[in-house]
Amino acid sequence: MRKKVNLSVLFFLFLSTKAQEVAPARFQILNPKWEEMESLFVLAIWVLLTGLVKVFLTKIKPVVKIVPDSAMQIILGIGLAGLFAILGLDRRFYVFDSYTFFAFLLPPIIFDAGYFMPNRAFFENFDSIMSFAVVGTVFNTFAIGGSLALLNHFDWFSVKSSTSEIFLFASLISAVDPVELNVNKMLFVTVFGEALFNDAISVVLYGIFKSFTVASDSLEAGQLFLGFIAFFVVAFGGVVVGITSAALSALATKITGETPIIAPLLALVVPYIGYILSEVISFSSIIAAAVCGMAMKQYVKSNMDQPGVETVRCTTRILAISSETATFLLLGLATISVDHHWDTVFVCSTVLFCLVYRVVAILVLSLLLKITRGNQISLVNRMIICYGGLRGPIAFGLVVSMPAFIVGKSMFTTAVLAVIFFSVILQGTTIRPLLSWLKVERDEVSTETVTSVMQSESLDYAISGIESIAGTRTHQRINQLFERVNSKFLRPVLTRNTRKLDHEEEKIARTVRKVVLQEAINEESSNQWEMREMKDSESKIKSLEKLLGPENVQLLHNVLHSMSKAPPTS
Repeated sequence: MRKKVNLSVLFFLFLSTKAQEVAPARFQILNPKWEEMESLFVLAIWVLLTGLVKVFLTKIKPVVKIVPDSAMQIILGIGLAGLFAILGLDRRFYVFDSYTFFAFLLPPIIFDAGYFMPNRAFFENFDSIMSFAVVGTVFNTFAIGGSLALLNHFDWFSVKSSTSEIFLFASLISAVDPVELNVNKMLFVTVFGEALFNDAISVVLYGIFKSFTVASDSLEAGQLFLGFIAFFVVAFGGVVVGITSAALSALATKITGETPIIAPLLALVVPYIGYILSEVISFSSIIAAAVCGMAMKQYVKSNMDQPGVETVRCTTRILAISSETATFLLLGLATISVDHHWDTVFVCSTVLFCLVYRVVAILVLSLLLKITRGNQISLVNRMIICYGGLRGPIAFGLVVSMPAFIVGKSMFTTAVLAVIFFSVILQGTTIRPLLSWLKVERDEVSTETVTSVMQSESLDYAISGIESIAGTRTHQRINQLFERVNSKFLRPVLTRNTRKLDHEEEKIARTVRKVVLQEAINEESSNQWEMREMKDSESKIKSLEKLLGPENVQLLHNVLHSMSKAPPTS
C-alpha cells in the first residue's frame, strides 16, 4: 500500500510539472527590456551630456577665457562624481574603461590631430618635433623611473613595488597631450606635434615594460635586447600601416565618382580599420592614425566634391570634440569610480620629477639641435614648450589597464590623477597669461593667393640651390623632391582626373581651385551673392579647371609668373 501511495505522489508531481511546462505565458501589455537596451541607453545619455556640456561652456565665455575647456570639463566631472555618490548610482554607468577609451574615444582625437596638422610646418620642424617626442620621452621615462626606483629602494613609499613596475608607471606618466595654443605656427606645430607623437612613444614604451613586468621572474638579458628591437618595430610598423591606410582611403574615394555621397564614409572608415589593424598586429595604433590623417588629406579632398570635404571635416571635428569632452568628464568622475591609495611622498615626487625632467630634456635637446642642425629655438619658445607638457587621458587610460596583480596599481592611479589635475587645471589655466606676459609671437592670419604661392616656391628653390652648392640636404631639398614625386606619380595614381604635372604647375592648379572655392564660400556666408551668382561662380571654377588643361597650363603659369615680377602700381 505504501509503495502505491508513493507512486501516486510521483505521478501527480510529474503531471503538475508537465502542466507547468505547457501552460501558456500570461499576456502583458508592456514587456520592459531594460537589460537588453541598458548599454545603448547609457551611451545615448553620455552623448547628450557631452553636447550639453559644450553648450554650457559656450555660455560662460568669461570663465572659459580664464580656465580652459579641458579643466572646466574635469571640474564638472568632479561635480557629477559628488552628485552620483549622493544618488548612489552604480559605478558601471560612469567608470573609465580602458578598452572603451582606446577603442572608441581615442581614435577620433588622434585622427583629428593628424588630419588638421599643417604638414608643411610639421616637416619644416620635423627634427625638433621628433627629438622632443622620441628622445625626450625615452629620457623622461628612464629619468623619472630611475628616480622613483631609488626612492622605492629606500622604502619612502607606503607600497613596495618592483623596479619593472616603477618603470611601467614612468612610461605612462611621460605621455603629454596635444595643446592648442594661439601662437606662431612654428611654436604651435612643435608643441602640438611633439605631444601627439610623444603619446605614441609612451604607449610603445608602456607595452614593452608591461611585458617585462609580466615576465619579471624569468627576465633575461636577451629579452631586454628584444625589447629594444620591439621599440623600433612597433613604431615603424605604425608608420607603415598609417601610410597604407592613407593610400587605401585615397583609392577608395577615387572610385566613388558616380556615388560621391559614399566618399566621406569611406574616407573615415578606412583610417579606423587601419587603427584597429595596428592594435591587432601590436603596432602603434596612435602613430598609424596620426600618419594616416596627415598623409591622406590632400588626396581624399581631391577625390570629393565640396560637400563631401565639409562632411569629413565637420564629422571629424564633432567626433573628436565629443570624445575629448566625454574623456575629461570621465577623468573627473574617476575620483569615485576607481580605487585609490593616497601616498603624499609618491604623488609629490611624481609631480616634481615630471616638471624637472621635462625642463631638462627640452633645454638639452634644444642645445643639441642648435649645435648639430643649426635650429635656433628662442628662450621664450623653449619655456612654452616646457610648460606645455600637460598630462591627460592617455596616461590615465594606461594606468587603469595595468594588470590587476600589480600591488601598487591603486597608488599609481591616484598619482596619475593628481598629476593630470595639477597639469590640466593649474598649468592649463596659467599658460594663457604666461603667453601674454612673455609676449609670445602670435600666428598671423594670411590669405593664400597664387602670387604668394609662387613667391614661396621661388624662395624654396633659392634655398634649395644654396643647399646644393653647399653640399647639404635639409628640409627644402627633401620637400622639393617629395613634391616632384607627388606631382608626377602619387597624385595621378591616388586622385581622379589628375595629369602628370610639373611641381610648379601642380601648386598653381591646387591654389587656383582653393582660392576660388574659398572666395565663393566667403561670399556665400556674407549673403552677398544670390543663388544665380553662386551658379555663375561654379561655372567659373569649371572654366578655370579647363584652363589647366594640357594646352593652357604652361601659358597660365607664364602669365602669373610675369605678374609676380611686375612692379606694384601706385
